[in-house]
Amino acid sequence: MDVYSVLKNDHDRIRSMFSEFMEKKEQSGMEMFSQLKNRLDAHMKAEESFFLPGPRTGAEHP
Repeated sequence: MDVYSVLKNDHDRIRSMFSEFMEKKEQSGMEMFSQLKNRLDAHMKAEESFFLPGPRTGAEHP
């Protein structure tokens, strides 16, 4: 599976988790929030590592 498919599947999973979170009662909502936050953090790091440019070295700047 390529990176685009993995991230697309992750978007779908996060969307589903968010919908579940919005429907939960208060006592189980915090656990769901924690799971959602962890998933979003991992997803953000994956997107940044694949789609954002890395730091530049001093040699690249005139």
